[in-house]
Amino acid sequence: MIRSLHIGVSTIGQEVIKACISRNRSIPAGAVDINPAMVGKPLSEVAPGVAADAVIYGSLQEALQAGPWDVAVLCTASALSSIRRDLETLISAGIDVVSTSEELAYPELQNPVAYGELNAAAEAAGVTVVGTGVNPGFVLDLLPVIMTRPCVEVRSVRCARIVNTMRRRRQLQLKLGAGLEVEEFERRKSAGAIGHVGLRESAALIARGLGWEFDLKAVEHTLQPVVAEQTVSSDYVTVGAGQVLGAEETISFSPEDGRLLSLHLRMRLGEPEEYDEVVVEGTPAIHTRIIGGIHGRLHREYPRADDQGAARNADSAGPADRVAQSARINKQPEKRAAPLRHRRGGPLL
Repeated sequence: MIRSLHIGVSTIGQEVIKACISRNRSIPAGAVDINPAMVGKPLSEVAPGVAADAVIYGSLQEALQAGPWDVAVLCTASALSSIRRDLETLISAGIDVVSTSEELAYPELQNPVAYGELNAAAEAAGVTVVGTGVNPGFVLDLLPVIMTRPCVEVRSVRCARIVNTMRRRRQLQLKLGAGLEVEEFERRKSAGAIGHVGLRESAALIARGLGWEFDLKAVEHTLQPVVAEQTVSSDYVTVGAGQVLGAEETISFSPEDGRLLSLHLRMRLGEPEEYDEVVVEGTPAIHTRIIGGIHGRLHREYPRADDQGAARNADSAGPADRVAQSARINKQPEKRAAPLRHRRGGPLL
């Protein structure tokens, strides 16, 4: 059985561990977290069901010394630049990596130099590094490509993902600006500190799957706040009229021959209708709408200690998060198949 090391054991990290156990995909034998209140604790305190001797280490180096490890599951950050040092360390140690990093879904798109260096290192070490999940990784990239497979001609692909974040984890609600004034939303937008990560990667994956030449510089991108008309409250934040409920983001790309690729993502508190949609203009035309979206409500929250050591409920991982964990764990049997991979390496893309 594969021994897995889990780096980052907040909400999503805990759910990944739970999925490993329930799906019998690996043995979660240790973890790493930078929260001082977590360090040294038995991993079973935040993820019931793991072995009693599995502990949470305070650094990756400490965890590596306690190995051996077959695979590391890295659930810490979206940006490749934020996880690069850990990736280099794991590659040097000869450990395969599955990561939740959205930019790792198509790493060469925005980080070509880092991608080249990491890919060469992984190839030399004989390990696999893969970024995967649901979005990016399925809903707004793999699914649209699958829907074009019956077509002999594709003129445009329009995708939409509409999400009510009311039941989603606190971190996601705040990342999308819930509770902010519009002016603060715009300030964070200018600083690149708000909104969803990975929409550009999804667009590039679709283009690749369709055989279209993709030019990142030709992509049109908009990000706007969704503003409340009346007070709306979730378990974590109260939004007054005139404040931000969430974000609406669109990416469009049109090659010179007139074809069109468009991705629309709206994630906000109180969204009245959730769905995922793919509209293909081609021969034949195809229109698919998944009512309610690709979701699966979690039934349990794990307690986690705060910085003062007092137990509290972890932010509830939302429906998409649960599906994402399954997708990530399902990638583990592909280890050692290639160096730095992304979802387009699969047979459908």
